[in-house]
Amino acid sequence: MVSSQFIAKTFTLASPSLTINGLPVDAASFLNPKPPSSSSPTADVAYKPFNHKLHDRIFELARQEEDLLSEIARLKTDVPGDVATAFGERMVEGIRADDTALEAARRNISVRPEGHDELDAAVGGEVEERLRMATQGLARLKREMPAAVAKMERARVAGEYVMTQGR
Repeated sequence: MVSSQFIAKTFTLASPSLTINGLPVDAASFLNPKPPSSSSPTADVAYKPFNHKLHDRIFELARQEEDLLSEIARLKTDVPGDVATAFGERMVEGIRADDTALEAARRNISVRPEGHDELDAAVGGEVEERLRMATQGLARLKREMPAAVAKMERARVAGEYVMTQGR
């Protein structure tokens, strides 16, 4: 009897510091010697027997998941290289086809009619002028881009300030 009193006293003193599944422990419900009655809510709890097939199925699905994750990791490393190789091959084939077509066109041109020298000079001059204008535009853009980026960054910071502090 002394040991059961010791256990009851120890459990009663320790119960405020104990939790079961995150819930506080009521010492009186555990120290009550009478079994729960059939009218208590815990008497209606029914458990299914352990199912070995479902247990094995869980391990099978976990293995399948690991296999799929490994396959995804492999594809992430292999596919970009494969795609780049295929794209490169298509580009080389396209360049070869263009070279073949250019050679065929050169062979088809036998003699140039008179008067085309002026046209060639005019077209060449126009192409040269457009190239010069494009180069100047790119140089101007290169000079002005840092200032535009700085303005955009200042606008972004100001916008964030207005959205967060302005309220």
